Amino acid sequence: MLGAAVEKVLFKHKGIERLYEWQEECLKKHEEHSSRNLVYSVPTSGGKTLVAEILMLNEVLYAKRDCIFIVPFVSIVQEKVSSLSALALSLGFLVEEYAGSRGAYPPTKRRKKNSIYVCTIEKGSGLVNSLIEENRLKDEIGLVVIDELHLIGEPRRGALLENICVKLKKLQLKMVGMSATIGNLKDLAKFLDAELYTHDFRPGSLKEFVKIQNELFSVVHTSAEPEIEFLRCSRVESNKDIMAIDPDGLGALVREAVPKNSCLVFCQSKKNCENVAKLIVETIVLAGEEHIHRSHKESEKKSLLESIKLETNGSICPVLERTIPFGIAHHHSGLTSPERKLIEEAYSVGSYMSTKSIETSPVSQLFDELKSKRPEALKKVQPIPGESTIDHFGISEEHRK
Repeated sequence: MLGAAVEKVLFKHKGIERLYEWQEECLKKHEEHSSRNLVYSVPTSGGKTLVAEILMLNEVLYAKRDCIFIVPFVSIVQEKVSSLSALALSLGFLVEEYAGSRGAYPPTKRRKKNSIYVCTIEKGSGLVNSLIEENRLKDEIGLVVIDELHLIGEPRRGALLENICVKLKKLQLKMVGMSATIGNLKDLAKFLDAELYTHDFRPGSLKEFVKIQNELFSVVHTSAEPEIEFLRCSRVESNKDIMAIDPDGLGALVREAVPKNSCLVFCQSKKNCENVAKLIVETIVLAGEEHIHRSHKESEKKSLLESIKLETNGSICPVLERTIPFGIAHHHSGLTSPERKLIEEAYSVGSYMSTKSIETSPVSQLFDELKSKRPEALKKVQPIPGESTIDHFGISEEHRK
């Protein structure tokens, strides 16, 4: 689909030598039905975004038409803008950010270069509307890519995303939708008049566990509904001070992984996110493991703190200043852009673990499902964020009271 020179640049930027087999198969299928929309679903970390990027590069470089890339959160917009900008410099196209206060309606017309507009759902809706009003949409836009398409069923923003899809379908503008967690794939593909592609590929294995009180269960996918099997009882905490502040044993679970391995803890809110980060630090101190965690990649963590202070004119979140020396940080939409970017980069190289607010994550239904002990609910919380470049396997562990 891409020329040899463009493919070489893309692979170099992505740090890969070739596409996965499913990616080649999906692209080939879409090429055979290029006039139709495309909906595809692959487990998290399977490489879905790369397929969308190849389709967008094909539009901006060969068809000479702009693309709209809709993602659910501001943080993801910023991440995609950053990763695509490096490609844009090498291949000669533009990347424009539509999130928060950024982005003009309608977008400025470019004479020599085509653009990829990376938008949140709200900004994407505004962009589409402005182009329709100016009678520019069909002339300028060649492809609209929608990440996390399952959010079309979300109570708050689902109607807005559906509204975008209906307008694009009415105007016969090509759409590509992707997600790891679409339940009614066939219905959605029919609604969008799209080709459907699914695959169960995952670059690394995923082991799933559920902790109910002090018992640990493994999740077994042997039938239509996942089942749980008793594995072992978790270690009983003998330290009364730790039990007083952490009766659920979250700190003990985290300490099984860190500091040698990475760990993500998803929280319900920004405040809860910060409190959990501080809680884990306190359990480390009370358990007498402070030296182990402080000394692990100590120079990298000092550099991270110095870089954050440098980018923010000496101002730093007091929670981050307390937790980063232990290899722990929180991540949510309340962080400044420099803080968020540096923390994401440090996590990707394994300098620390992270507590993550679900406000910045595509698993926004997670904690509603964790309130229930029904094993069938596991299907809805199974996918976890991850990248095949970080580790060769992942562990998804849920705590239930």
